[in-house]
Amino acid sequence: GTAASHGSRIDKEFQTWARLAADKNWHGLGLFRTKARPAMKRVMDLFEERKWVPVAAQIPVVHQSSRIGTCVDLVVLTANNEYIIIEIKTGYEQNGVFGGTDTRSSGTARFAPPAHSLPLTALNYSMMQLYASHAMFKETYRISNLSDDMIVLHVGSSDITIVNVAHCSVLRDIQRAAGYLFDYFTQVAHQ
Repeated sequence: GTAASHGSRIDKEFQTWARLAADKNWHGLGLFRTKARPAMKRVMDLFEERKWVPVAAQIPVVHQSSRIGTCVDLVVLTANNEYIIIEIKTGYEQNGVFGGTDTRSSGTARFAPPAHSLPLTALNYSMMQLYASHAMFKETYRISNLSDDMIVLHVGSSDITIVNVAHCSVLRDIQRAAGYLFDYFTQVAHQ
């Protein structure tokens, strides 16, 4: 299948997994794991190893003043009782964009200012999207135990890559770009 169909299947699997875990449906979780495709089983193993429990998928969030909204792909609860926001990505395997965490070395195309120091890559775009979603989640739900960690989880056909935006060398560029976008859309919304 195509990358889009792989992504759609993964998204549906995450939604089912989060619903079963939230309902503490242990029998359903066991059946789900038995029938899961290999990529999903690798993700489940990784989450068990990290002691992450999915609590919800496709959660709507909003930035009120700019009138921007989206959905967060997945929220997990850690062993430390903190919630982590996860952006799930598939595809992009042919050019190695998610093959590592060096976010400055791919290509010459750049984002527009104020993020012009960042190469225009799928990973950098995903990190900006996640940073904005994390800020909107904070504003929408005001959860005190929301972790500063923000995870881009790339589920490939044969591997899984995790990038924690909070620990990336380009975090300042991403913060500046997200702030600029919120400010811009707030101005537009109030014209």
